[in-house]
Amino acid sequence: MKDLKIISGAILLVSMLLSCERPPDYSLTPEISFKDIQKEVVIGSLSLTKQDSVTITLRFQDGDGDLGMNTEEVGTEPYIDFYERNYHATLFKKVQGVFEEVKDEDDNSIEYGGVFPRLIEEEGPIDGDLNYHILISHNNAQILEAFDTLRFEVFIIDRELNQSNTVTTGEFIYKNE
Repeated sequence: MKDLKIISGAILLVSMLLSCERPPDYSLTPEISFKDIQKEVVIGSLSLTKQDSVTITLRFQDGDGDLGMNTEEVGTEPYIDFYERNYHATLFKKVQGVFEEVKDEDDNSIEYGGVFPRLIEEEGPIDGDLNYHILISHNNAQILEAFDTLRFEVFIIDRELNQSNTVTTGEFIYKNE
């Protein structure tokens, strides 16, 4: 009878352990993939000019969940200069069938990006979708022309300054209406 209780207890323990869901084993360096891009023309709230509003959806996974920054972290060590933004999106334009990086008059890359907030407060593996909104001003007539075909190359950075892989978004048409 005693052996039966030990065997029953062992079976119950094994069953409980097998039924427990193990946390995913993600890298501590964030990994992203492109999921979707949506665009609409909006009127800027301050400038009252038309802008293309682009929403990029990335699928992400991160082993320790240290994605995003709160307002107290932005602009403080080590989050200065390049690391002041945790979302980086470089603009590309199709020229004669080939995408080229868009540059300003001083030959600097046109990069959109900024800060997305912390996704979780506690540490642990996370995954999900990250939506990021970008406004492209229609005052850039000297750089972009109506009906240009555009796309972005995007990467993110976690709070440990680990940079994700870079993904390319789908194409969209710049309206400049």
